Parts: sequence; structure tokens; C-alpha cells
Amino acid sequence: MNRINAMYQDFLLIRRKKIIKVVTYIMIPIIVFALIMLYFILEEPRQVYKTLFYISLGLIGTGLLNIALSFLILTDKPMYNIVINEIIKDVNMNEQRFLEYEPFIKEKEIFNLSGLYPRSASKSTKFKLTMNTDHHSQVQLFFTEIFTQSNNSRVVYFKGLYMVFDTLNQDIFQIRRKGKPRHKEIKLIKEEREDKLKFYTQGKPIKETYLLLFESLENQYGKVDIAGAKDQIHVALSNFMKISIEKEINDSVYKKYYDMILSLIKLTDEISEKIAY
Repeated sequence: MNRINAMYQDFLLIRRKKIIKVVTYIMIPIIVFALIMLYFILEEPRQVYKTLFYISLGLIGTGLLNIALSFLILTDKPMYNIVINEIIKDVNMNEQRFLEYEPFIKEKEIFNLSGLYPRSASKSTKFKLTMNTDHHSQVQLFFTEIFTQSNNSRVVYFKGLYMVFDTLNQDIFQIRRKGKPRHKEIKLIKEEREDKLKFYTQGKPIKETYLLLFESLENQYGKVDIAGAKDQIHVALSNFMKISIEKEINDSVYKKYYDMILSLIKLTDEISEKIAY
């Protein structure tokens, strides 16, 4: 834990030094310019000199504010590049797992396969975790946000844990409470139960296994969407994981995220077993 915290603090320190260095390079000519304007004001107090002088002071103040904010506002990059990465290594060693971890990947097409969310929406993935279970050779887990953004608004369609199980499934379907399919060339038939649960299929009944899985996950975690794609089952959980930016990595913080990864593995194993039959 001490090793991880040292790496974490080093990352933050390097980031602050970079910000200070960049701001300093920008501020030096501005300060020189402000001093020149001040000289002109003292020699001949014309309004144009005063205006340029005050603008220079404003830019200098902005630079100092950025330096101050670099100590107050933390970035999430070291949490994923260092902390979660090192915890995954510890989990692999201690729990005899073979988790493959990739932070900040650019992935889009795999989310479009399910048709759960708009194809054109932006996808911001904090990390991808690849693992196997007793029932599936490969499971891909994404901690991601899917959204659209314009000048005045931001619409979030999904934020949380997105799971992709490689299976023998050949049925295209969706189980969801809200929204509609976003497939490009596939048309699905809508059915709706009395409790407002929606099914979208190609006319073939959805296996009871997936309906029971949806109800179980919804009761336990809240918002969930499930989709069938060719050779895959997609499960999107909105409220399973929350990773915060930490000021330091102490014993309690380390344990919190270590246990979170174990819970993630346990959930993946449970879902894998349920959909295997």
C-alpha cells in the first residue's frame, strides 16, 4: 500500500510541476509586457496603456489561479493508471486470477453491437478488464460512460459497468425499462409487460434465464439493461461501481478498492454461471 501511495503522490507532483512550468513560460513574457506598460503609464498615463496593463494583470492572475487549482483539483488519471492497476496486480497474485487491465482505452464498436444506446454517442471508458470464468472463455468488463453533448446540454445514456460475455447465443434481443433499440439495420418487435418491462426481439421468445437475470440484477443494483448479440450477451449496470479521486492511498482506501474488485469478480462469476445454462 505504501508503495502504491508513493507512486500516486509522485504522479500528482509531476503533474503539478508540469502545470507550473507551462504557466511560468507563458507568464514571463506577460509580466515583461505588464512592466513595459507600467513604465509607459508612469511616463504618459494614456488610457490604452492602462487598458493593456490591466489585461496583463488579469492574465497573470489567471495563471496564478491555475497553479493554485493544480494543488486543489485532482485528476482521475493516477487512480486508474496507478492505483487500480496496482490493485489488479495484487488481486492476480493473491487470488490466483488472470485479469488483464487496460486504462483509458478508446472503444466504440463493441457497445454498438448491443444496440442499447445511440451509435453516435460518445464513449468514455476509464478502464477495461478482461477475465475468464469457469463457464466463459472471455468476459470483457468496461467502466464507461455513454453520452451526447451539445453547447447547452449533456445527455447521459449510461454510466457504470458494461459487461460483455462471449457465448453461443445467436438471438438478437433487448430487455430494458426505458429507451429503445438503436440498431442500424436490425428491426426488433416490441413487447411490454404490465410492470412496464420491455422486450425487443426478432419474434423468438427470450430465454427465461435472461429474464430471471434481469429481475435479479434490477432488484439488487437498480437500473440494468440486457441485450443479446451474435455470440455475446451484454449486461449494463448503472449503479455497481463508483471510483472517487483520492488525496492519498491509505489502508482503508486500498481495502475499499481491493474489495470492490473482488466484488466485481464475484458478480461476473455469478452472471457467467447463470447464463451458461
